[in-house]
Amino acid sequence: MQSLPKKNKAIGVTAFGGGAETLKEVEFDLPELASTEILVENHALSLNPLDTKLRKYGLWLTDKISESTPFVPGCEGVGKIVAIGSDVKNFKEGDLVFYTYQGLYGSAAKYTAVDYRQAAHAPKSLEATETACITTVFGTALETFSEHMGIPFDPSANASKTILIIGGGGGVGSAAIQIAKIAGLTVVATASRPETEKFAWKMGADYVINHKNPFSEELKKFDGEVKGFDYVFNTADMTQDSFKKIGDVLNVFGVVAGIAGFQEPISIGAGFSKRAVVAFGNFSLKARLRQRLETYNQHFETLAKWFDEKRLIPNISITKPFSKEALIEGYNKVEERTMVGKYVLKDVNKYFA
Repeated sequence: MQSLPKKNKAIGVTAFGGGAETLKEVEFDLPELASTEILVENHALSLNPLDTKLRKYGLWLTDKISESTPFVPGCEGVGKIVAIGSDVKNFKEGDLVFYTYQGLYGSAAKYTAVDYRQAAHAPKSLEATETACITTVFGTALETFSEHMGIPFDPSANASKTILIIGGGGGVGSAAIQIAKIAGLTVVATASRPETEKFAWKMGADYVINHKNPFSEELKKFDGEVKGFDYVFNTADMTQDSFKKIGDVLNVFGVVAGIAGFQEPISIGAGFSKRAVVAFGNFSLKARLRQRLETYNQHFETLAKWFDEKRLIPNISITKPFSKEALIEGYNKVEERTMVGKYVLKDVNKYFA
């Protein structure tokens, strides 16, 4: 095992509630590894809305932060294993891995300790910056499709099946488009700006419609080629208005899954009348509850295989060298909610060298 410092260096905050400008350089004790943890020297990370929500509100971490235990953002990263716990399986020191993380000390740090079941071997065909975008967005889409929506990954079974992906220009939406195509589904994605529409087409959508308009009206443009949807995957806030629009185009026995919102009362009569299944995706929940962690590894290894087979492509739009300034700029952009694809920072380990 390589010699490790006693202290870890990172960019983080010592109090919740502030804006991105409160991020600063912090230092704290390098934690002792649990038996199922790996210690990763971070090479790259991508930025996610969850990072900003944790910085603002603390959520499940509220009572754990102090001057000596700062919050370090970064719920996904990629890097090299430099130490392993006694019960770690299928990994060794020196392996390049990518991972998901929902604790205090995220990937905006020199080192991150993470349960090995929340990690996977990095695709051999990708650079670290490309790998950094996989876990949260591609992982969310694959988990929701397979665990919540019951979509079979058998093109012959999906030959006549359709899916509506709401928010096709964002990180999760653009990943979902690609994974839905692997499953053999006809994909209709939504976008409302020229740049997001262009990105949805680039990711492989068969059709693109404007989610600001009623979906039933938008489908009329296709002259009956798409009449309704067997699956609807909503990456935007689930509101009463959006659920009604979904209900208007949902096929009987259809499945609807949402991964955001649900902040207002919703009448689900449109789903009941079609005997629909309504599912709630929550990618970080298993990590927070320490349950079914092995499914992260299973999904991530599948995604790595698909990337190496060229069945998936990274959905990055911005890549910059890691620094405090770049992190602040990136999170401000994420909070604008206008991102197309993913924002990635590289050379984390070099910054903290």
